[in-house]
Amino acid sequence: MIQQFLIYLINLNNNYSNYGADLDKTHDILIIILIAFAAVAILFLIIGLFYLIAILKRTNVVMKKVDYLMEDITYKSESLNVTVETLNKLSNYLLLFDSSSKNGIKALVKLFSENRNYFYSFADKLRENFDKKVSEGKDKIKKATPKAKEQVQKLKKVVEKKINTKKENVDKDKIDNNHKKGI
Repeated sequence: MIQQFLIYLINLNNNYSNYGADLDKTHDILIIILIAFAAVAILFLIIGLFYLIAILKRTNVVMKKVDYLMEDITYKSESLNVTVETLNKLSNYLLLFDSSSKNGIKALVKLFSENRNYFYSFADKLRENFDKKVSEGKDKIKKATPKAKEQVQKLKKVVEKKINTKKENVDKDKIDNNHKKGI
C-alpha cells in the first residue's frame, strides 16, 4: 500500500513534468513523507518500550512474590515435614514452569509426564501430613479426667466465694451509705 502510494507520487512527477512541474518539489514531498513515517515509527517504538518496561516490572513483582513464597515454605517446612531437597526440586520445577510458559504448554506436559511419580509422592506426603494434623486435633479433644473435673469444681467454688463476698461487701456499703444519709 505504501509502495503503491510512493509509485503514485513518482508518477505524478512524470505526469506533471510535461506541464512544467518542478522535479525538486516531488523529491521534497517524498522526503517529508519519509520523515513523517520515521516519526510515526519512532513513536510506536517509544510506546512499545513503555509497554516493555511495564511488563518487566510486573514480571519482577511476580518473581519476588514467588521468592517470598518459597522462603515462607522453606521456613515452615519443619511444620509441614517436607524436606529441603523437596523444596529445592519444587523451586527448580517453578523455574522450569516459568521457562516453559515462555516456550509453550507442550514443555509443561512433557515435564509433568516425565516426573508424575514425584508429583504424586509429593501430594501424598502433603496429604499424610494433613491427616496427621487432623488426627492430632481429634486426639486433643478428649473427655476430661476425673482429676481435671475435680479441679474445675474447686475453681468454681473459689470464684463463687469471691463473687459472694463482693456482693456482701457491696450490700454492706449500701446499708452504711443509707444510714449516713439518714434513710
